[in-house]
Amino acid sequence: MPYFLFPVTTGNQVNLTCRAFFGFAGEVSPLIYWMKGEKFIEDLDVERFRESDIKLIREHLGEQEVSITLTIDSVEEADLGNYSCFVENGNGRRQANIQLTKRELMYTVELAGGLGAILLLLICLVTLYKCYKMELMLFYRNHFGSEDIDGGEILSTHTRTKQHPL
Repeated sequence: MPYFLFPVTTGNQVNLTCRAFFGFAGEVSPLIYWMKGEKFIEDLDVERFRESDIKLIREHLGEQEVSITLTIDSVEEADLGNYSCFVENGNGRRQANIQLTKRELMYTVELAGGLGAILLLLICLVTLYKCYKMELMLFYRNHFGSEDIDGGEILSTHTRTKQHPL
């Protein structure tokens, strides 16, 4: 039987809402409830499970749309599994299944390794800069510095000398 996957994080609160539409069925009132596996929610010995009252959303000419919410206050590993919402009236019975699964943090090893490699590269570059600052500056000037041909001396084409009268 197919079911919906519902990934959850343990320790968090989860609300599962089941909405159903009931056609006209005479005087029979609709029934809607949650089950965990083969057990009714009321039969579970866990206080963290709460099933809300049946809420009437809409009613028209004997047709009803209702909902019920299952709240799990703090999801634990033992709470993971199959949950079913059952709806029934005089015309029949239906169910919808949902599978609570643990949400895994994806790519934790890859992310930690990538961030660690970037941090290590940054530390190496800062250390290289601190230890060889002068050599790096001279290397830069030698390869990318001014384009003087005569060894770095700048000669001016207009040299003025101040002459003093005798």
